[in-house]
Amino acid sequence: MAPTVIEINDYTVAPTEHPHQIKCPIGFTWIIDKDIALNKDDKEDIFSKVYLVPGFPGIKYQLSLNFGPKYEEEDRRVTPIFCFWLDGSRDITCKFYMNAKFNFSNKTICNISKWMGNCLGDEENLVVDEIDLFKWSYAKWIRRKNKHIVDGKLTIIFEGNIIIEKAFYSKLYDPWKLWDEINALKTDTAGRNFVIATEGQELKVIHSYQLKKLDRLLFTNSKFGEKELFVHKEILQKNSTVFARMFELNWKETAENRIEIPDISFKLLQIAIDLLYKKSYEDLLKEEEYIELYFFADKYDFEEIRKAVRRCMMLTPFSVVEYANLAVKYSLDLLKAECQKYLIEYSKCSYPIENIKLLNDEIKNNIFYETFTTSKIAVPPQYANVCYNNNEGAIGLYHLRK
Repeated sequence: MAPTVIEINDYTVAPTEHPHQIKCPIGFTWIIDKDIALNKDDKEDIFSKVYLVPGFPGIKYQLSLNFGPKYEEEDRRVTPIFCFWLDGSRDITCKFYMNAKFNFSNKTICNISKWMGNCLGDEENLVVDEIDLFKWSYAKWIRRKNKHIVDGKLTIIFEGNIIIEKAFYSKLYDPWKLWDEINALKTDTAGRNFVIATEGQELKVIHSYQLKKLDRLLFTNSKFGEKELFVHKEILQKNSTVFARMFELNWKETAENRIEIPDISFKLLQIAIDLLYKKSYEDLLKEEEYIELYFFADKYDFEEIRKAVRRCMMLTPFSVVEYANLAVKYSLDLLKAECQKYLIEYSKCSYPIENIKLLNDEIKNNIFYETFTTSKIAVPPQYANVCYNNNEGAIGLYHLRK
């Protein structure tokens, strides 16, 4: 008997191919024992494992079998629900198109061609979209002769791609929790008792009426082009182990209440200090600016700034080579390792990486070694991602709705 075919689409035009389109393969195989699939013990919904979209951080996907409310005896339905959701540790704006197929033991096939809306992830787990694949009567589903049970199990094979048309992290912010304490320090302008100086692009006079509009104290030094920011020692001490040690051991800078930092632009120094005072930066930076800010945070061990910057550094096929080369240049070993891992995983999908010829030779050699010394063979995700029954401890749709 031919399988039942279900078409799910939003009848809109699919994206047109262009050079900066990100195409990511997705898929898995979920094998569920008959008694679990037929809900023999009348338990709650069951969930597949959670999978990450390869080549694009922050988007996850999962399938569940929803057995419907127990109190709806006559109208109770069994519904496979597919879900995309965003990792709330990154503030992401994204828009993408999915073209995929679900095969339920070769008895029911669901074809999906659908746009996923423009979404912003600023919660712990934000659901982008939920798709009900089909609905079966619960009474019919739990019968032993359910056609989807073949050789004592339900086998669900999911395969497809998502095409990401638009994706970026929208703001740079520090999620430090001490809001009341920070707000009190914000208003205490007289208590900003430490100066951080760096070279400015131009000498500018800041008038008093302009200062009232700022959350920080900003002055220009008498030296041409040098600018200074006034900061609370307390803020620096709590956020940086380097500054904490400086103040504890009474270094020269401690006695002078001043430090010169020549290896960061004044623009980025402003952003960094603003982050310490809980002021987010709404605009996008260039790749080299994120790296420069990350290097500053790493050098002075501003852990929260480092995390905030890393959340905004989106590794994609169009940016990973530049980030990898900059990580080598600034000796950022953790970022270099992350870029290297990304390049290895994405190359398994046989997708091109922009400017790959410009990649640092050290990383090229590492990727060559890892690729040809591993016993793992690159296979499509629907065969590489296999789970059995329900994944205990997995976050499921039921929990995301709460």
